[in-house]
Amino acid sequence: MWLRSRMAGVEWPPAVMDWAAASGCLDLVVWLHKTAACRCTADAVDRAASNGHLHVVEWLAANTAGGCSGSAFGAALANGDIAVLDVLRQRWPSVLAALDEAALARARHVSTLAWLRKHRPDAALARLLPHLIASGAVEPVEWLVDHAGARLEPAMVQTAIEMNHAALVEWLVARKGLAVDAGMFDSPRHGANTDALAWVARHDSRWAGVMADRFAATGCEPLVEWLHVRFRRSVTQSTLEAAVRAFKHRMVEFVVDRIDGVEWDLDRARQLAMAVGDHSAVQIID
Repeated sequence: MWLRSRMAGVEWPPAVMDWAAASGCLDLVVWLHKTAACRCTADAVDRAASNGHLHVVEWLAANTAGGCSGSAFGAALANGDIAVLDVLRQRWPSVLAALDEAALARARHVSTLAWLRKHRPDAALARLLPHLIASGAVEPVEWLVDHAGARLEPAMVQTAIEMNHAALVEWLVARKGLAVDAGMFDSPRHGANTDALAWVARHDSRWAGVMADRFAATGCEPLVEWLHVRFRRSVTQSTLEAAVRAFKHRMVEFVVDRIDGVEWDLDRARQLAMAVGDHSAVQIID
């Protein structure tokens, strides 16, 4: 190795060891440790564990006095890497015992949740449910409900819809019987990803019209147009009136000018605008 022949005895900064461990370069890690007197820090273990380099984690655990942080456990939990978790647990049990909810919540696999139940029996795994709902992983959510006493709540449907987790929405609604509520479509977090919204509309067609009205009231033009294209007859007179009531002038103009195939009652919309005192909407409708 070029470094061995030309730079033996040089005291390298710990960052070199950290990056060697992160890359899985065990030969370089060993050489730095023995020849270059490079101090091993917790970052070396954390980065090796994060990238799934079991051989590096094993060597560091057996041959260095350095520690690790909760990040190593958190990364292994997220990766579903039981082998790395076992090495970390055996060498640094105190770090495992001190893991907070944020680190535990990185578990995204049934296998790692089961591992936690065995090796952290004190952990309130049911509290991880909101984190897993946000991640959209159905099987770990189901495991928490079945094995850790986690309780499903209606608000979790909204989270799954907002995060565009269609499979999880289907599981919560069709399999577990949680209800969809009109207020779930008021959030500004709905974006261009519409898989979950499409599932809701297909599951119960009445929700397409509710979505159109709600998105009009929040001024979300792309979603109103998407509904009009994907679910015909979802945009109706009530959609226009929802925009008028919400003083969404651009939406009023957008609906009237861009949405075809709807028999608008503009006189009725104009009267509504006058009743709510929105003179700008009156001018747009005129």
